[in-house]
Amino acid sequence: MWYHYADKYRGVVLELRCDDELDSAWRIAKPVTYPTSKPAVYTADGWAEILTTTKNLAVEEMLMVATYTKAPDWSYEKEWRITSFSRPPESGLFTDYRLNPRELAGIYLGPNISTEDRERIVALAGQYPAVAVHQVSIGMTREFNFSAAGG
Repeated sequence: MWYHYADKYRGVVLELRCDDELDSAWRIAKPVTYPTSKPAVYTADGWAEILTTTKNLAVEEMLMVATYTKAPDWSYEKEWRITSFSRPPESGLFTDYRLNPRELAGIYLGPNISTEDRERIVALAGQYPAVAVHQVSIGMTREFNFSAAGG
């Protein structure tokens, strides 16, 4: 996942803490599923069921499948995602959930991160009281190795 979504290991991975005291948005995260057969909404019977149910249930089912389902060859990612609708008084196509500084638990610097990006991120990490910064390297058998990445 890191290779695909973080610029071939040049980016970072953020570790987020779900803090019940903060009413964290991460509490509504759900795991992505990686079924070996197509979900029902991709079949004629599934569409028939969708077309004969209430609009709200149909939209909810299609949203769940579109958001939380991927092909089995992506199962190694073990993703979790959040989806929600706009909340009053929001408008527009998306919602930004605010990140409380206590929710950022770790920053993992990619093995191929540039020196400039590394220095900027380590400096910014000082604004987050509970964060640990780790430098990641790739070992001889392609395993990740982690070490503290102090300033």
